[in-house]
Amino acid sequence: MKQRGLYIHQRSGVFGTLILVCCLLLSCIEVKAQQLEIALYGAKLAPEETEHVQQSLRFQIDFYNTLFGDTIRENLRLRVFGKRTEFETYARKRINNVDVSTIGGYFSPAEDEFVIFKTKDRDEFLEIYSHELSHGILSKKVARRMPTWLDEGLASFFGSINFDKEEVKSEVDGWMMRQAYSSLRSKSNLRKFLLKPYGDFHRMRADVSYGLSWCLVNFLYFEKIDQFRTIILEISEGRRTLDTIEQHYPGGFKKFHAELKAYYRSMIF
Repeated sequence: MKQRGLYIHQRSGVFGTLILVCCLLLSCIEVKAQQLEIALYGAKLAPEETEHVQQSLRFQIDFYNTLFGDTIRENLRLRVFGKRTEFETYARKRINNVDVSTIGGYFSPAEDEFVIFKTKDRDEFLEIYSHELSHGILSKKVARRMPTWLDEGLASFFGSINFDKEEVKSEVDGWMMRQAYSSLRSKSNLRKFLLKPYGDFHRMRADVSYGLSWCLVNFLYFEKIDQFRTIILEISEGRRTLDTIEQHYPGGFKKFHAELKAYYRSMIF
């Protein structure tokens, strides 16, 4: 079945499999395709959920292909579990040093797949799906590990996108935004946050670490998209975050911090 640039096939078996092919027009004469294989274990996708899955796939592939080109040749693989116990059993055998009872999904570079427990909360499931999808696509586009603030910020940003409205908008809990804003008011705190390695990032309170990462990406995407693309590309090639912002953000890091702070102050107060 062809639907708005995607081809959907459903097969029966031990579990259902959806093949979503995202066709993106990258030039006037060339069409590229990207496939997402979804294995359903005791789970079903409602029509509106399938639509969101398609929209998020197209949106993210378009974003990352604009940056890095159409470099993914193999399919993206997603496993969706309808039972919590089965999700945890599967995850526990494949990921280490993580309490799987506390997570709703993950991306595994080793297994080359992302795995999600489908909660009854539609919005939560779709947020986790889009979040993990970003991790999966970015890992295939960039060989080196990206700074945690950027990797998690992009994932949180894509997870917050609402496709139900006429305009694509990023939505996040107001309380989390206020917590993040209290941290970004200090220029020195923001500098330290941008330099945090993976372990230190995840030892922070999640509402602050993920909230602040989302704030940074959301601001750059909607306010300075051209500079944001340049910053991502420079970082992907090994440049330091602070050096890249200083060089490519108009006015340098000082202006970046001032405009970031003003942007969220106007939303909160």
